[in-house]
Formats: sequence, C-alpha cells, structure tokens
Amino acid sequence: MTSDLVTRLRAGCEIDDALITEAQDELRFIRDQEDALQERRYAILDGIGARLPRGGMDVEGVGRVEARSPTKRTWQHPDLFRKVTRHARANPAADPTTGEKLDPYEHLMVLIESCAAVSYWRMEALRELGIDPSQYCETIRGPKRAIIKL
Repeated sequence: MTSDLVTRLRAGCEIDDALITEAQDELRFIRDQEDALQERRYAILDGIGARLPRGGMDVEGVGRVEARSPTKRTWQHPDLFRKVTRHARANPAADPTTGEKLDPYEHLMVLIESCAAVSYWRMEALRELGIDPSQYCETIRGPKRAIIKL
C-alpha cells in the first residue's frame, strides 16, 4: 500500500475526516509490516544464536559474533527497601572526612541511592507533597504527534 499521504502532509494539506481515515489505514499497514519484519529479525537472530559455537566466532568483514541471552529481573521492591532500611538502622554511618555520625535518614538515603536507580518521579505525588517537580527536572518536548487508535 503506497499513497501520497506523506507528500500531502508535508505540503501542508488540510486535515479532515477522510485524511484521518486514510492515515489510520496507512498506520495500520505500517504496524503490520513492522510486526512481520520484527518476527523475521528475531527468527534470524535466534536461529544464528542457537547454532553459534560456545564463545562465538570471528567473521571476516563483520567482526565478532556472539550469542547472549537477555536477562529480565522482577524485583521485590518493598522487601528490598525494608532490608536496606534495617541495614541502615543496624549499621549507623559516619562521615568519612569528619568522623561525625550521619543523620540516620541521610544514611538511609545514601544507601538507597547507591543500591537503587530511580528513573522517574511521580509528578502528582510530588505536587501533593507541595514539591514543584519542574524545579527538579529538565523537560524536553518532542514534536507534537497525533494519537490515532488503530
């Protein structure tokens, strides 16, 4: 399926019901093609990975080819937070430069920061605490995109 949809959009055409319907059809087609290509990609990579010699091999013009298994972990976050908290309580810490005993909460935060990686913060929860999240993050806006349910 090919259309001049992209050409018309780049030229600044008007948006109407027919164009949205055409876009939905085109996006559905593209998604199906992506799914098929991804299946094919994994079939090739899995097939080669299953047949590679242990330790991999060198291929002229390509380089080193190795097989690796992805690792996925399901963490028991509440249990780990409790365990780290217990450790902090049982093992008070001192500032390495001054020898002054660290505040237990500061010590706990240092331990958590060294053991866990927070990749995002919940904006509403911070606002409910009276904290303005925009003061603690840089927001980079991407291009405005339409969301069309397929």
